[in-house]
Amino acid sequence: MNTVGIVAEFDPFHNGHKYLIDKAKEHGDAVVCVVSGSFVQRAAPALLPARVRSLAALLNGADAVLRLPFVYAVSSAELFAASAVKILCGFGCNKICFGAETPDREKILKAAEFFNSEKYLQRLKKGLEKDEVFPVARQKALAEEGIDLDISHPNNILAVEYTKEVLKSFPEVDIIPVGRTVFNHNSTLTENGFASGSYIRELMRMGKGFSDFIPENVCELYSDCLRDGSFADFSKFSTAVLSKLRLGEGEKLFANLNTELHARLKNSVGSARDLDELYFLMKAKHYTHSRIRRAVLSEYFEITDDDLKINPPYIGLPGFVKRNEDKIRELVRGASLPVITSYSEIKKLESKDADRVFELEQKSTDIYSLCLSTPEKCGLEYTQGIIKI
Repeated sequence: MNTVGIVAEFDPFHNGHKYLIDKAKEHGDAVVCVVSGSFVQRAAPALLPARVRSLAALLNGADAVLRLPFVYAVSSAELFAASAVKILCGFGCNKICFGAETPDREKILKAAEFFNSEKYLQRLKKGLEKDEVFPVARQKALAEEGIDLDISHPNNILAVEYTKEVLKSFPEVDIIPVGRTVFNHNSTLTENGFASGSYIRELMRMGKGFSDFIPENVCELYSDCLRDGSFADFSKFSTAVLSKLRLGEGEKLFANLNTELHARLKNSVGSARDLDELYFLMKAKHYTHSRIRRAVLSEYFEITDDDLKINPPYIGLPGFVKRNEDKIRELVRGASLPVITSYSEIKKLESKDADRVFELEQKSTDIYSLCLSTPEKCGLEYTQGIIKI
């Protein structure tokens, strides 16, 4: 069976995502999406709950949805992509489909192969020694190799990172790049029913019409979320983070932090009135904005370097389409990692790594529940059942 995997956040699921799933379906018998939970890679709460985003995908062509655990979902592009690919391929996907600003398969393969090489590491080191910021040093190394691929675009970066992991760990797996329907990730431009996720999120937050850019069968679902307050209020998360960080407990360096960044954090947190101001006060030429955001999140959730070294210990299966249950059962039986649908199944694994990954997942969901416009109780990770439509 040809099974196509897609890595996504679906925050929210929009017409561009529907287009990507439709293109993936042209290449396989089943499409499986691995989706972030309560937090997304920009180190922030997802606008809409994971269950809502997973349901939207299942209503629009995905045969099954897997969970990308919190510790990987909020990590660097490299760890985010590598962990997602390990989960998809562990579930039996033999093709990985992704959107890219430059959907040139050969360029992506060449870039990924180069980034996996010792030659790249040596060139990168030279650039960093010249005090170049990491993205600049990486792009220069690529240009010196004669590979014309602009990795300043976020989906080009992820395209290369997915492919790096495929080449390194799953060389038998094929990649399927698909051109993005909206070129600029943060663009406010719209065309033919397509818009960027950031623009749609802004429309939803402001109470403006968004239905032109969302599949019709999820418009009511999203409208219900907005009406009921089942959407994240970033200001609540901002207050929660600053409240803890202002206590200033301990000097332990958590993941994504070094001595300098830790000092910047401690020196800035008393002056910052919200997270955006904290990020601004902590900024420095040699640190990307995303690195600073991840550092703050790691401090808040106490994510350690050891946590980032854990390989995915299980595959969470939040939902699937019942008419394709036989296909999903076949994938579950053949999976190289334990497939779980409830907390009790994780405990049966008797794995410290699995327990730690789930502990962070549960904590992130409990915090997310408080950050909703209408807060939810704790413990949703223990009580939510599998979605079957």
